[in-house]
Amino acid sequence: MRRTAAFLALLFGLLCHVRGQDVVPAVVDRMTMQLAVCPQEKIYVQTDKAAYLSGERIWLRAHLVNAADGRPSLISRYVYVELLSPFSELVERIMLRPDSLGVFAGHLDLKEELPEGDYTIRSYTRYMTGEGETAFFRKSVRVLDPYSLQLDVRPDFSTLERGMLGTFSFLERPGGNAVMPELVTVKLPGKGEQVLKGRGERFSVRLPADSEGKVLLLGIRHNGRKYRKYIGIPVRPDGFEISLLPEGGYLVPGRVCRVGVKCLRQDGLGMDISGTVLDSRGQEVGSFGNLHRGVGSFSLKAAEGEHYTAVCRTKDGVEKRIPLPEPNPEARVLQLLPVRNRINVSLLKGPRAPEGTLYLLLHQGGRPVVCREWKADESFVTLDMAGIPEDVLKPGILNFVLFDGKFEVLSERLFFHAGKYAIEPDGMSQSRSFGTREYVNADFRLKPSEMPSAAGFTTMAVSVTDAHSAVADTVCDLVSTLLLSSEIRGRVEAPSEYLLPGNKSALDALMLTQGWRRYDIPEVLKGRFREPQAKAEKFQEIRGHAEGFAFNSMKDGRVSLYAILGSMTSVNYAPLGRDGRFSFSTEFPEGTEITVQTQTRKGQKGNILELDGQVFPDIAGAALKTGVETPASDDYMRQADEQYLRLHGIRSTMLDAAVVTAATEEKPSDSIWYSELNSTTPLTSSWIEEMHFTDILSLYLNTPGVVVRRGSGGNYLSTTRSELPVLPVIDDVVLPEYDVMTLSPRDIDNIFVIKDYTSQFGMHPGFSGAVVIKTSHGAATSKSKSYNIARVKPLGYQQKAEFWSPKYESPAEKESPEADLRTTIYWNPAAAFGSDGVCSFGFWTADKGTEYLLRAEGVTSDGRMINVSRTIKIEER
Repeated sequence: MRRTAAFLALLFGLLCHVRGQDVVPAVVDRMTMQLAVCPQEKIYVQTDKAAYLSGERIWLRAHLVNAADGRPSLISRYVYVELLSPFSELVERIMLRPDSLGVFAGHLDLKEELPEGDYTIRSYTRYMTGEGETAFFRKSVRVLDPYSLQLDVRPDFSTLERGMLGTFSFLERPGGNAVMPELVTVKLPGKGEQVLKGRGERFSVRLPADSEGKVLLLGIRHNGRKYRKYIGIPVRPDGFEISLLPEGGYLVPGRVCRVGVKCLRQDGLGMDISGTVLDSRGQEVGSFGNLHRGVGSFSLKAAEGEHYTAVCRTKDGVEKRIPLPEPNPEARVLQLLPVRNRINVSLLKGPRAPEGTLYLLLHQGGRPVVCREWKADESFVTLDMAGIPEDVLKPGILNFVLFDGKFEVLSERLFFHAGKYAIEPDGMSQSRSFGTREYVNADFRLKPSEMPSAAGFTTMAVSVTDAHSAVADTVCDLVSTLLLSSEIRGRVEAPSEYLLPGNKSALDALMLTQGWRRYDIPEVLKGRFREPQAKAEKFQEIRGHAEGFAFNSMKDGRVSLYAILGSMTSVNYAPLGRDGRFSFSTEFPEGTEITVQTQTRKGQKGNILELDGQVFPDIAGAALKTGVETPASDDYMRQADEQYLRLHGIRSTMLDAAVVTAATEEKPSDSIWYSELNSTTPLTSSWIEEMHFTDILSLYLNTPGVVVRRGSGGNYLSTTRSELPVLPVIDDVVLPEYDVMTLSPRDIDNIFVIKDYTSQFGMHPGFSGAVVIKTSHGAATSKSKSYNIARVKPLGYQQKAEFWSPKYESPAEKESPEADLRTTIYWNPAAAFGSDGVCSFGFWTADKGTEYLLRAEGVTSDGRMINVSRTIKIEER
C-alpha cells in the first residue's frame, strides 16, 4: 500500500506540473468523470461442461463485474441468460437474481426433442442493453443426440453458379453399411421444411446463395426413429474479406511500420491466408503467413507517393489483391516495442507532419494510468511496467492514445499487458488418487497476499467432470472473457487460445486489428460524455395505462395487483397517475401469474386497461457460428445416455408419435384465482353430472363454503364467514353485477369458493369472498368482458435448484448394484472462502476408473480473478 500511495503521489505530481497548461489535469478529470457518469458492466457465464445430451441440464453461474475495476457489480440486480438455436431462435430464457452471497446461479433444461447442433448461450443485464449486442456475453455449447451413435450423417457441398448443392448420405454405426432413411427433410432459417428425394443412397438439395455460411436443419426418419441435426453450410472459396490495418492508423513514409492482417470468411470466422506485398513496379517488398484464426501482421518500409498491393492467397489457391492504405506524409502515429517488462513507445512522424504540442495518454478500462506531454526532443518514451503497482495497472488491454493540444486524437494503439492473470489458491495435491464411490474432500487456501482487502464475500463456482468423457470448454473462460474479448470490438474467436504461452505474436496482431469498445475516447477528451442508454434494473416492474370510458375520469383512481404461484398469493395496491399510468415495483419468481385491475375513484370498472409487455433484445442473428468442433467421444454419449435413461426412462423423441387412449385425469382448476391454500376443493363437471342436479340452486346448496340467503331482490350467495354477497368471478373475469342464478348446471366446468375478502383479488366494497366458476363454453362472459382486468405470466426470477449426487456413506450404499454413470460429478456455484482464506467442499466419486477435471472460477471482492484447474485420478477398487 505504501508503494501504491507513493506511485500515485508521484503520478499526480507529474500530471499537475505541466508548465502552466491544464491539458493533462483536464484529461484525467474527464476520464474519471466518464467512469462516474456511465459505469459499465461485464459478464461471463460459466457452465459445468461444454457439451450435453438433449434432455440434460446445463448448470451455470453468471459472473457480473464492473468493467473498470473488475469487482463484482452492484449496478444490476438481475441477469438474463438465453439459449439460442443455430437458427437464432429462442429455446429458453431465464432471469437470475443474486443469492445472499451475491451469486447469480441457475440452470437451463435441454428438452429431449432438441436437434443436435451448436447452440449459443447469451447473457446480459437490462443496463447492458444500452450498449448494444456487442456488450453481451455469448458462447457456444454443443447439444448431442444419442441416436448419432447409430447413424452417421455424411454431408457434402459443391458450388453451383448461384448457390450450392448439398448432398447427404447415411451410414450405419457401427459397421459402416449404407442406410436408406424412410424420410429426409431440410429446413433453412425462416423457410418451410423441404422433403428430399433420394437417388440411390444419396439425397440432394439446391441451396440459395444467401444460405452460404449459415446452417440448415436436417431431419431423418429411419426404422421409426427420428433424428434432427443442424449442419453448417460452407462459404464459397472466394467468400472472405481481408483488412490491412497499419499500426497507429497510418503508414508513415520512410519508417518501418507494422501492418495488421485480418481475414474473415463470409460467416465471420477467421481464415488462414498467406501473401506477398508488391510495390507499384511489381517488386516484392514484404510477405506474411502463419496467421492465427485469420489474424497476423507484417512489417513494411513505405515510400512517399508509392502504391502497395497485398496479393493474398488461400490454401485452395484462391487469390485476392488488396491495396494498402496510402503512406501519409503528415501522419503522427504511435509504435510500440515491448522489451521484457518495458514498453518503448515511439512517435513516428511523416516528413510534413504539423508542429505542435503532443500528449500521450495510457488508460486501462477508461482509468487513466499515465498522461503526459510528449516533449519535443523525445523520439520515444520507455514505460517500466514492473514499476507500476498491480492495483494501478492490472493484466489486460492497455490503450495508448496520442492527442494534440486541441484534444484531437491522432493515433491509438492497443496492447495486451501480460502478467499473472488470476490467482490460484493452494490445495488438492494431484499426486493422490481416489477410489470409486469414495468421498473426496477438497480444501483450497488463499495466500496472505491474495486475501481480498475489500469487504464482501469471495466465492468460486466449481465443476468436477469426467475428463475422459465430458467435454471441457477450452476456447472461452473467465480470464479470456473479462480481460480480452469483452474489451474489444468485434468477435474474438476462441479467446482462450490467444492467452496461451506460444501465441504472444498472434495476441499482439489481434491488438493491431481490433479497437477498444468501452467509451468514445476522442469525445471524452473533449468533455462530451456518454451517458447510460438504459436504466439499471433494481427490481421487477409491472407497468401499464388505464383510460376511462365516456365521462369516467381516472383521476384519483386505483390499481390492484394480484400475484399467485401455487398456494402463495399476494396483493398490492397503487394509485393511478394523472395520465392513467401506473407502475408496481415488485419481485416474483418464474411461473407467477399476475392479474391487474384498475378502477375509477368511485370503484367503477368503466375503463380500459393495457399492460406494458416485457421487451427483450432482438435475437435475430445472435447465434454464434463456431469454427471450433467441440469433441464429444462415443464413450461420453453412451455413458451420459445410459445415466439419463436410468434416471428418466426411455427418450420420447426417439420414436414416432403414438396414439395413447386412457382416461384423462381432471385438473382441479386452471383458474388464476385457484389456490390450494385459500380455495375450497373445486367441484368438477363430472361430479356435477353424477349428482344429476336439475337446477342451479340445488348445485349451490351442495357447494362447500356457499350459503344461499334470501335478500330483498331474491336469493343470493354468501359464504359461511359473512352475510355479504360473494363476488362472482366467471371464466376468470370479475363480474360484480352478474346474476349467478341464471346459469345452468350444464354450463359449469368447475366451481370453487374463496371464503373471505382477504384472499380475493382487488378491492370490491360490499362483497366478501368469491364464487369462481369456469363455464364449459365461455358463453356466460362473451358479452360481459371486463376491459379493466388484464392477466399475464411475465418472466420471473429462477428459483434455486440443488445439484444432486448420490452419497455412499454406508456399506449398503457402497455395494448397491445401481450404476453411477455421472459425467458431471459435482457442481457448486458458490463455494465460499471464509475469513481465514479457506474454501472447503467435497463430493463422492462415481463407478468408473478415470480422471476427473476440477475447474473453479471466480472473482474476489476486490476484483482479482480466481482460476483453478486440477486433475484427480480415480482408480477402480
